[in-house]
Amino acid sequence: MRRILFWLHLAAGVVAGSVVLVMSVTGVALTYEAQWVEWAERRAFPVSTPAQPLSPAALLERARLGGASAFGAFEPTTLAFQRREDAPVVARAGADRLYLDPYTGAVLGTAAPATAEWVGRLRAWHRWLGQEGDGRALGRALTGACNLAFLFLVLSGMVLWLPRRWSWQHVRAVLWFRRGLRGKARDFNWHHVLGIWSAVPLVLIVASGAVISYRWAGDLVYRALGEEPPGRSAPAPARAPGSARAVDPQLHRDGEAPAAGAEAEGEALDRAFQAAIAHEPTWRTLTLPVPAGPARESIDVRLSTGARGQPSLARTVHVQASTGRILSETGFADGSPGRRARSFLRFAHTGEYWGVVGQTVAGLVSLASVVLVWTGLALALRRLARALQRRRGSAHPAVAEPSPVAGASAPANPPRRRSRERALR
Repeated sequence: MRRILFWLHLAAGVVAGSVVLVMSVTGVALTYEAQWVEWAERRAFPVSTPAQPLSPAALLERARLGGASAFGAFEPTTLAFQRREDAPVVARAGADRLYLDPYTGAVLGTAAPATAEWVGRLRAWHRWLGQEGDGRALGRALTGACNLAFLFLVLSGMVLWLPRRWSWQHVRAVLWFRRGLRGKARDFNWHHVLGIWSAVPLVLIVASGAVISYRWAGDLVYRALGEEPPGRSAPAPARAPGSARAVDPQLHRDGEAPAAGAEAEGEALDRAFQAAIAHEPTWRTLTLPVPAGPARESIDVRLSTGARGQPSLARTVHVQASTGRILSETGFADGSPGRRARSFLRFAHTGEYWGVVGQTVAGLVSLASVVLVWTGLALALRRLARALQRRRGSAHPAVAEPSPVAGASAPANPPRRRSRERALR
């Protein structure tokens, strides 16, 4: 059984190795993706000297004016704030976004900085091998299948790592790095050491990647916790950049004209913003939904005390639009076990669930997987080269030499003994 498992392990590594290598390299590059994007936005869109920031209503008005000149039609759906004096406010409308100075309302830019675009290209290679348009489906299928093969490689490698003979000499040979090794012996040692030390986080990262790639894997998480998976929602209709967004019909309820509610909408936004930050003084990021007209009973303000990928530190505060009173709040703990597990796996894949420490661990494990793929392919190529060499030798047997005469000396080069590493294996 061990021999069968070894050959399955070898075959899966050879078939999926190149794709896993691409995903691992891009995974290393995306280790601090969120921090890079935030840093790039602050660098590309510097704000004015900190002063009294404008109200959300004033920023919304300036976003509509600036977006109209930039996109032709721009109706923001959210205003995103960061609790940093040097961070711009981002107004989003579908795929369009507008960066605003929080102190003057000036439009700083309408496109993501070059660093964010570069991160987006890396993400595209990580998810679907850089394919665009219809090719994304094929790229996603390849990365998903190779990710499953990688999961098998990690699990089978944990079994194959176990020494045939349990002694400190045999365990030490595959437990820690050894100096002075070259070629096959070095690759063998690195492959086993990195494989065993990164096995547990790799299982979590790769398994959560399968949940992200396949709907059946995500549904399995819900069913494992005794829940029925949520239904597949119908995709929203595509909207061309710059096109007008349909106005919420609730804003026209009871025959109210939309223009008459514009001022009340701004007042409701300001009330919701002030109520939310007073409710959570340690907020770090805040997203305010738009529109929020007088006909809407509550405004759901999303805020977080942690980083982007820490859902356990995020909550939604439901504010009464007419009075600014906190009606209720919902957070990570209020979700069902299946929903919490699904959210956990999403951000455990990148390590963001545990903040910068988790991202660093995920990045190091991704770097280890790069070396694992490289050394695994190197060992497979050496095995193939030896097999071809033996085949050529059997196809062309050496010509028998005459027996040495009496008194002739023994052969000068006796056959060499096998290396210690090959014997241990």
